[in-house]
Amino acid sequence: MSRAYYGALNIARAYVRREFPGVNLSKPGDSLHQLIWSTLKHGVGNGPSDVKAGVDGDRLKRYRVQADYHDQIVNLDASVKDALKVTVRRRTR
Repeated sequence: MSRAYYGALNIARAYVRREFPGVNLSKPGDSLHQLIWSTLKHGVGNGPSDVKAGVDGDRLKRYRVQADYHDQIVNLDASVKDALKVTVRRRTR
């Protein structure tokens, strides 16, 4: 889960840096992650694919947090499949 999440995050960060130059990406830690996904979901001039990427990123983050910090994960197989599908979709755009 972590690799899928961080792969998508790195792609999204590069996209936000390129397409939204006014966004300050020097924030540390978790606030940077939230800034990236929020920029995609709510940034001025975003198209539907940007909003979808932000929503997907939030979902991947939830999966990552569950995998990293919770003892049991409900529907692990489905979560893994979904995370991989989302990550592959992001990489091919």
